Amino acid sequence: MAGATITVGGDTAAATTTNSSGNYSLSGLADGSYIVTPSKEDYSFSPDSVVVTVSGKDVTDQEFTATPSGPEGGEAGDSLTVTLPVGSVDMTFAYIPAGTFTMGSPDSEEERWADEGPQHEVTISKGFYLGKYEVTQGQWEAVVGTTPWSGESYVELGPDYPAVLVSWNDAQVFIQKLNQAAGDGHVGAAAEREALGVDPGADRAVGHLDDRADVEAAGVDLR
Repeated sequence: MAGATITVGGDTAAATTTNSSGNYSLSGLADGSYIVTPSKEDYSFSPDSVVVTVSGKDVTDQEFTATPSGPEGGEAGDSLTVTLPVGSVDMTFAYIPAGTFTMGSPDSEEERWADEGPQHEVTISKGFYLGKYEVTQGQWEAVVGTTPWSGESYVELGPDYPAVLVSWNDAQVFIQKLNQAAGDGHVGAAAEREALGVDPGADRAVGHLDDRADVEAAGVDLR
């Protein structure tokens, strides 16, 4: 793993960063015992540290396994429930760990649309929480206090029906206020991130947003 900080504590304190191959080196350490500790935001390590003894020759092969984690120590499979500011309405999120997946449908898929490809790798550099379900009208009103669907005869109304007729700018307001409600948790509007609601191993189309820019905006950075 590149970019991990390696801290060495003991008779001589030192620190360095792993290179693109996940390796590191430190020189000039006096003989003695040292605690080697790796760290990187949104990752936990096993073991969390090792003790090595320097005695006149190189010490090699300190191996650590990095596991994606995230806000409040989130890991894949974790969930977070936020009580929204008005009406004690709850919203449940699933943790999406950092990682890489293939976005887009393969050319061989039947009835695919041209804008569903080409397939390409997308890397999520930082874990975040994603709404498990569509944002409901009740949830939207509790957070933003607006009802953009009002007055439309073709929209079914009710707190458990999906929030619709929401603009990209509306979604930004929703995310900002939702993050305030969540405190330190990083969360995002499912209405803006439907394109990410996919099994990373799935080789299929996962939905459609009207504006391709919305798909790009939906993906990675929550704040």
